[in-house]
Parts: sequence; structure tokens; C-alpha cells
Amino acid sequence: MASTTVTHDATAQDTDRKKRKRAAVVKFGLVGAALAGIGAAATSAAWTDDAWFRGTANAATIELMGQVTATGTLIADPLDGGWDTADQNPGASGATDFVSFDFDLLAAANEPLVPGEERVVYVHLLNAGTSSLAITNPTLTLSNSDYYTTGTGDDTHAVVSVGTATTPLEADGETVVPLTITTPANWTPAAQGSTVDVTLQFQGATVPTP
Repeated sequence: MASTTVTHDATAQDTDRKKRKRAAVVKFGLVGAALAGIGAAATSAAWTDDAWFRGTANAATIELMGQVTATGTLIADPLDGGWDTADQNPGASGATDFVSFDFDLLAAANEPLVPGEERVVYVHLLNAGTSSLAITNPTLTLSNSDYYTTGTGDDTHAVVSVGTATTPLEADGETVVPLTITTPANWTPAAQGSTVDVTLQFQGATVPTP
């Protein structure tokens, strides 16, 4: 009977130890979970502060306008002058948006060309946009090459020439370019009654800001 009792007590003690161990494991797990919860709470409670920005940029507007006068005087208030947008090639079908002028009426003589004289009119350019423009050298085209030229003159050909525009041309800025017809002193009589259409083109291109 004594040996039976000892065996029973050992088994009971072993069972108690296992229960205590499981209880300790459960308690440790609960403590760990509690600590994890505290850590999570501390993280979610962090203070934050943001910095936000909004910027605006605007694209430039481009408008090179023109006018022709009998003098090279700058127009007192360019924005109030009789300017034309002059966006169309006069040679294009149906074109109406260009500056039309007559050398005979604008030049000082106010009459048709004769040998040995110089007629000058003044082409005004206005930068009516919001960006500086680089003005390219003008393109000059003549409808009559029999008695007129843009090159070297002779007794047959009157010379048509154009000056150089100021470039770059600032926004609201104006520049004046002379347009000249010079007839030779011994201009051939065959040129009598001749007519020439002088087509002049300037182009403005935007200038990147340094």
C-alpha cells in the first residue's frame, strides 16, 4: 500500500507543476499583449504637422502688331495707336489682316516715282504681348523684278531696301524700321507706269528668360 501512495503523490505533483507552468505562460502572454497594446497606443498618439504649397504659373501671350507712317517718330502711346494685328500674308487668298500702305501717298513727294529720288516710309512694330520677342530679319518680296530689285541697282532697276528692327523687343515696346525705294538717276524710260507690290514680313519669337 505504501508504494501505491507514493506513486500517486508524484503524479499529482507533476500535474500541479504543469498547471502552474501553463498558468505562467498564459500570464506572460497576457502581459506581452498588454505591453504591445501600450506600444501601439504610444505610436498612434504621435503629433504631426504638415506643410502645404500651391504655386501658379502663366503662359505668355504673343502679339506682334504693325503700322506704317510717313515719319520715323515713335507713336506717343503705342497701345492707343491705330495698330493692325497683321497676321495674314497679303498674297494668301482672301487675306485681309495685314497693313496696307501706298508709297505715293505716304512719302513726302506724295506723287508717283520719278528718276533720281528716294522715297521712305516707316514700318512700326509693337510687341503687344507679355513676353520679350526676338525679331527676325525681315523678308522682302517684290512683285515686279523687271524694274525693281532688293539687290544692287542699275539704270533699269530701282532699289527697295529695309532697315533692321530692334531686338529683342520688350513687351509693350515699339521699334521703327525704314522702308526705302531709291530710283536710279538714269532710270530707263521703259519703267514708266510700272507698278510694284512690296511685301514685307517680320516675325517675333519668344525669348527664354535667363
